[in-house]
Amino acid sequence: MNTQYLLFHTKKTPMSKDIYIKMETTDSMDAPSRTKKKKNAEALQKIGVALVELPEKELKSLDIPGELKTAVLEAKAMTKHGSRRRQLQYIGSLMRNLDPEPIQMAVEHLSLDRAKAAHQFQKMEAWRDHLISSDSKEHTPKDFISAFPHTDRQRLGQLIRNAANARDEKKRTKASRTLFRYIREVMEDTGEPAH
Repeated sequence: MNTQYLLFHTKKTPMSKDIYIKMETTDSMDAPSRTKKKKNAEALQKIGVALVELPEKELKSLDIPGELKTAVLEAKAMTKHGSRRRQLQYIGSLMRNLDPEPIQMAVEHLSLDRAKAAHQFQKMEAWRDHLISSDSKEHTPKDFISAFPHTDRQRLGQLIRNAANARDEKKRTKASRTLFRYIREVMEDTGEPAH
């Protein structure tokens, strides 16, 4: 129990005094406010939205209760705004009975992995574009070979020539894709970040 003193002001007259009332409080009075409860519910609902936005494969890899997983999969299938909103609220209510922190950490981890993969993909595309470009001075084949020493020089050179010298758009696209696949293969084998 906590002790609180409440101050009541009376009309100020020359004879009046402020009145203090001693009040015993219990833990039930220290419960979170409605605003705090609402913010917590909204935070859980945001985690639910993140779960719904995950690809199904990643969602199935998460260690979450079956009822929550089913609710998330049902929300993914819903197209009408009102029903989807109610389903998200239901997901939030299911999460109130769980510890949301591990779920949130897992979702953030998956999002980070996707962001890293997208960044790595952009680096691979940049390497390909610079290697094909004849006027590029910043990312030359020598730079790629020094960054990834296990690169097959002859194969890289041949793929660059094929992509750069292709006259037909179809052949240029095909040669460019082949070069990209080789760059990805080399970069993934190394496991090092691209420069």
